[in-house]
Parts: sequence; C-alpha cells; structure tokens
Amino acid sequence: MANSFAEFLKREAAKVRARRIGSSTFIEEELRGERRYHLPTDFIDALFLRSEPGEHVVVEKGVLRELRYRLDELENEVRKLRRRNRALEVLLVACAVLLLLSVMR
Repeated sequence: MANSFAEFLKREAAKVRARRIGSSTFIEEELRGERRYHLPTDFIDALFLRSEPGEHVVVEKGVLRELRYRLDELENEVRKLRRRNRALEVLLVACAVLLLLSVMR
C-alpha cells in the first residue's frame, strides 16, 4: 500500500511545475478560473435535506448546528411572510370588490 501511495505522489508531483532557486523551491500555479458547480455537494444535501452525506465531509458539529439553526429561522420567517402575503392578497381582493360595488351604485 505504501508503494502505491508513493507512486501516486510521484505522479501528482510530476504534474506540478516547480522552480528551484538556491535551496528554495517555488511552485508555479496556474490561474484558476471561477468554479461553477452544477450539482449540489454532499454537505449541502446533509444540511438542507437532513440526510447523511454519502462521502466524507469534514465540518465541525458546531458549524453544522449553527447553519441548521439559521436555516430553521429562515424557514420560519418565510412561513410568516407567506401568511402575511396571503392576508394582504385577501385584503386586496376585498378592496377591489368594494371598489367595484361602490362604482356600480
């Protein structure tokens, strides 16, 4: 197993461009473009769907707890705003009906 890992490290090291000046080694990195993920990560699935991630995800429990708490608070706020929106829609329809009735008299 150690041999396969050492071979893996050698293959990965061969992909990296390095410059040696004196006793120092400088790694030349390419400019990275902006990454755009098209699929959700396991962390996001675990957070939003409250499911267990399929692969290894490293996150502190406190951070996950805080994110879940914030998500729950946002969901509660969305529920409140939807109720208020429905009430305003009913009020708007009632005002429109009263306006039509007052115009018809």
